[in-house]
Amino acid sequence: MIGDFIGTAGHNPVAPGRALELHESEVGMQAIIDPYARADVFLSFGEEGVNVEEGYITFTSLPAGLLMKVGKMRAEFGKVNTIHNHALPFIDRPLVTNNLIGGEDGIDDAGISLTRFLPAPKNWFAEGTAQVFRGDSSDVFSSSRRQDLSVVGHLRAYREPQRIHEH
Repeated sequence: MIGDFIGTAGHNPVAPGRALELHESEVGMQAIIDPYARADVFLSFGEEGVNVEEGYITFTSLPAGLLMKVGKMRAEFGKVNTIHNHALPFIDRPLVTNNLIGGEDGIDDAGISLTRFLPAPKNWFAEGTAQVFRGDSSDVFSSSRRQDLSVVGHLRAYREPQRIHEH
């Protein structure tokens, strides 16, 4: 269990807030279901009530090296969207999060996520993720029909630095 309590001083006409606020408390429950799957559930408690922040099952041993998540989860969109409030290195989420993806929760919706390591040249690591969401995580990504879905694609690459050998 973890949480964050925020105290604010001064005057901010753009984003007025309370002087003292229990922003969020969170309970995380994670368990291995069997050798092929694990479950993750995060419940958040705030001044507006209780919310299932994330709740999904991860299937770790699918064919073709795929990793699949099914349930309610945060989208692999940028660096900040996947991070829970208490783990952020700052109090407020960036303005682009609030303005572009519709608020503090960002893209956090029921869906399916497929991830796979991709072949890459020497000293490179590459991973591709494709996600399909129900489409009701905020006003920006809100769907009015069943066939209106939100789709997110994410490509991550990292290069292992060369080691210099001194003699």
